[in-house]
Amino acid sequence: MGHWLMVVIGAAIGYLTNAIAIRMAFLWLIPRKQEEMRRGLVEGIKQFLPKYLQLPLIGDKIEKDIERIVSQYDLTELGKQLYRAGRRELLGIELLGALVGALVGLVGMLL
Repeated sequence: MGHWLMVVIGAAIGYLTNAIAIRMAFLWLIPRKQEEMRRGLVEGIKQFLPKYLQLPLIGDKIEKDIERIVSQYDLTELGKQLYRAGRRELLGIELLGALVGALVGLVGMLL
């Protein structure tokens, strides 16, 4: 029975490692990288609008409006929404960590 404990501990470690990493990515990393993400988001939007951004008189206004709108959006809330929306898929990643951890524990038990 004691040997099977390695499998259970391995599964728990694998699951917890993935669960913590996912939460850190969505709920910790996004709030701390907001400015960097905003710049990337603005640049990404501008890539879809090159013709409009080159129009005389309104091109600069469009660019400023994009920057204003993106700067007003709370990316922390976006991280939370993404986390909630992808919860089922993220649970699959967490469970995959448990499976890999269990397999490592099983190999350790057999050696």
